[in-house]
Amino acid sequence: MPGLFNRRAFVKVALSGLGAYGLLSIPAKRLRARESRDDLYDCVVIGGGVSGLTAGWRLRGHKRLVLEAAPYAGGRAVGGEHNGWHYPKGTEYLGAAEGIFAEMIDDLGLELTEIPAPMDSTFRGGAFYRGSGQKSAMMIREGGRDAYNAFLATLETVGQDYETVPDHDVSGPLARLDSITCRTWFKELGLPQIYHDTYDVMARGLFGASLDEVSALGAFEEIAFDFEGATPLQDAEEVEELAREVAPSGAYTFPHGIAQFTTALGRALGDALRLSATVLSVTGSDQDGYVITYRDAQGDHQIEANSVILATPTPISAQVGAAVLTPEQKAILQRVPYAPYVTVAVFSDQPIYDEGFDLALPGDFFFTDLYDCTWVQRRIDPGARNRPGYVASFYVAPQSYQDRALLEMSDQALLARCLQDLERVFPGRSQRVTGADVLRHPYAYPVPVVGQFARLTRLHETMKGGLQLAGDGVNYPTFQTAIMAGEIAAERIGDYLEA
Repeated sequence: MPGLFNRRAFVKVALSGLGAYGLLSIPAKRLRARESRDDLYDCVVIGGGVSGLTAGWRLRGHKRLVLEAAPYAGGRAVGGEHNGWHYPKGTEYLGAAEGIFAEMIDDLGLELTEIPAPMDSTFRGGAFYRGSGQKSAMMIREGGRDAYNAFLATLETVGQDYETVPDHDVSGPLARLDSITCRTWFKELGLPQIYHDTYDVMARGLFGASLDEVSALGAFEEIAFDFEGATPLQDAEEVEELAREVAPSGAYTFPHGIAQFTTALGRALGDALRLSATVLSVTGSDQDGYVITYRDAQGDHQIEANSVILATPTPISAQVGAAVLTPEQKAILQRVPYAPYVTVAVFSDQPIYDEGFDLALPGDFFFTDLYDCTWVQRRIDPGARNRPGYVASFYVAPQSYQDRALLEMSDQALLARCLQDLERVFPGRSQRVTGADVLRHPYAYPVPVVGQFARLTRLHETMKGGLQLAGDGVNYPTFQTAIMAGEIAAERIGDYLEA
């Protein structure tokens, strides 16, 4: 199935009349308006995650303002630093850069780094399977070569018609996969238990939900990534050869983590980004524009804008935009569920885990993944190879997106549960931990539940005029499609301002 994921990793959306990338021109009437009033903007972007930052960057040349409630930009693309080690506390890796993402990276003077292999490993039945080749061989040994080859063929067939939101065809051949859970799909395909176990932990790790909650279409893209470039296997010798293969990861980060990108993007926006500014409401103005009320350390403020982009988690967008969204838009936004997530970074003098970038743990483990946060730096920076200390990070997701108990647990309880299960994999290593950094994400990921592709495709059809929706809740929930959502919203606002 060569090229499937790379072709889909950053979907280009053909919007009528958008033209080439570049600075958007500003009509004279907008220039006069902004020159005469300091509190009137061409566009106010609400939310300084990657989608809102992208929209702000794309609207260069317009008088725009990005308002972010947190004291930092980037949303879930946040990181920390300990003894010179940069570690993720949210988004940890990306696909290859294309389109506007590549343009922004170049503009910021940054460069993506491919994560050295082996990237992904799996712990199952007391054994470690390192790298994608060993993982595939594990699935073949437990589930059979015929099931593996048949699943490859199925993924290839689905991939021929697959389009993410907003290009999804609600009446096309894949509409049914949006109407059933991934678990139901696997059962219909007759897949062995190893597939259910492997992709249940994937769904928890990426969406905070189980295979019983994620739609088949919602899970497809991430499953397809695992099989990128795979070919049918004819005999046991080819399976063994696959197990010995050390393929490139095909996943990327920045030398100091994903937060390096969002931090640089925030700096590039300069005064157009306002942090620690919580938007309370958006209402209509007497001049066919919008009034935005926000709160910061100095109190409440009101500003006006000719257009608005809501680039926050959908529950927040529905709340602050209640007065300007249509009933249909609010109804769709309210049906986008979010899962909580917790990251527990731990510090030590000796390694906790240093045999790969990511170790996935299917089954009843408290955490879904254990990351070596020094993996990339040690391999790309010669000066870091002998740097003392280690940082590892536990990624903790609920068994179901409806369970929000993680948010109520204390830091001590979260750390204790992680270390308890660490002992099941690496006995004695919990004693190496000297400190921890815990971060909770109440709106970690919008869950692609049954019917989500159809609902969000319809949502995009309703987004017209000077009010646009962006963020990861309005399309497929990945970092790069959130960038795409910001781009789409900015392009539409540009057209609106020029009309």
